[in-house]
Order: sequence, then C-alpha cells, then structure tokens
Amino acid sequence: MRSVLLENPYALIPILFVCQLVLVTIWSRRRTRAAGRDAVAGLVVGALLIVVQAVVETDVERIESVCQAMALAVEEGVLDTLARHVSSDVAIEANGRVWDKAELLEQIGRGLDRWGVEELRLSQFEIEVDGDGAHASFQVRCRLIAPEMIVPNHVSRWRLQFAREDESWKVRDIQLARTRWMPFDSLGDLLR
Repeated sequence: MRSVLLENPYALIPILFVCQLVLVTIWSRRRTRAAGRDAVAGLVVGALLIVVQAVVETDVERIESVCQAMALAVEEGVLDTLARHVSSDVAIEANGRVWDKAELLEQIGRGLDRWGVEELRLSQFEIEVDGDGAHASFQVRCRLIAPEMIVPNHVSRWRLQFAREDESWKVRDIQLARTRWMPFDSLGDLLR
C-alpha cells in the first residue's frame, strides 16, 4: 500500500481515477447532496494524494536516485560525483583481495579509461530497506565503446548494499549477478 501511495504514480493515478468515476456515477444516479459532497471530497482527496506523492521522498526513492546519480557519473566519467555516493567503509571483494574506497575508484577509473559508456539506462529495480541498511538490485543497459570494439547493447544485473550515513544513503558493497549477457561474477573480473 505504501508503494502505491508514495512511490508509484502509475498505480496511484488509475486507482484514483476509478474511485472518482465510481463516486461521480453514484452522484449522477442519486443526485443527492451527500453523493455530491462525496464526489467533491474524492476530487480533493485525490489531488492531495497526488501532491503528497510528489512531495514525499521515501527511502526507496532516495536509493533509486542514488543509483541513477551513480550511473550518470559513470556515463560522464566523473569519479568525484561517484565518490560522494560510496561509503568510506566500503569493502569490495575482488580477485582474492578487498578493495577500499580509493582502490575501488581507481579501478573504476581504469575501466572508464578503456571503455566509454553511453546511453546508460537502469531498470527493473528491486529495493528492500531494513532500518539503516538496504539492498538494491537493478538491470543496466548501455553501449560500451573501446578503440578496438563497440558493444551496442550491453546488459548487466547489479546488486548494491547501502547504509544510511548522515541522513544519506551510501554504497557499502557492489556485486554483479551472472547472466547470459554478463559472464562475470565479480567487479574485479569486469574491471580487469
């Protein structure tokens, strides 16, 4: 219910439309003062719910925003922006080692030196928030460009672990999900 009320306008607006249609139909058949008040109240409540949904930002929406901002930073090659969303306590297991924040950003920088990323799109979000921790899983589609080749439609699935730090969400762990399009199990394999 929370998802419909606060996070998903594509679900809320059709539900409000159907409810208002029912209220107007009841009013048009009965033509009573009470039915008219109910129809007007439905319009007011529907408008208020849409405003509340637009104004209130839930943790799920914040985490999705962080993922989108990180994707944009990767596409533009701006590691400083990416660094703002990574926790100082990050620990990524890669190739038998554990990368801290500095090494993670260095490895990503090397990967971006080899590959240009274009038309990056995130979709199919699955986000679970549990107190001050959260897990996000999503699909990424992009075009990868290197001097020797172009991958026109690269598809990958990512799992990120988040922690709330100073009222913002920061990435604590990054994992790749092996798919038929992505033969790598870890970030280290991908950035090699």
